[in-house]
Amino acid sequence: MSTALVVCGAAGVLPLWLAVREAVVMRRLLRDGIRTQGVVVDNVRSDDDGSVWVPVIAFRDQQGRRVTFTPRLRGAGMKLETGRDVPVVYLPRDPRSARVHTHRHMVGPVVFLALVGVAFLSFAVFSALAD
Repeated sequence: MSTALVVCGAAGVLPLWLAVREAVVMRRLLRDGIRTQGVVVDNVRSDDDGSVWVPVIAFRDQQGRRVTFTPRLRGAGMKLETGRDVPVVYLPRDPRSARVHTHRHMVGPVVFLALVGVAFLSFAVFSALAD
């Protein structure tokens, strides 16, 4: 068994597992989540060179506590301007599970992780066939 097969296979399984886990969370949020409005209160740098800005979103949970979170999916096309109202969904017992309730922010992380996993697994299969 080649090293590339093992390494790429392992590197492909992890993102697929994370995609399934995220899909389960999304399903729970859509089924049982509480919908509310949040506000983008800040945009912070997520890396050392400052090229990626991540929105910080605040909302009030059912008990009136202020909760802040950052979206899971980051990068080009995912920016949310400071002061903007955004739809939010969170699980009643876990306000930290909050997600921006838009198609892009709900489906994007699952699709991205699945694509990364499939890419690594495809490379593993091709390297195994080449041996």
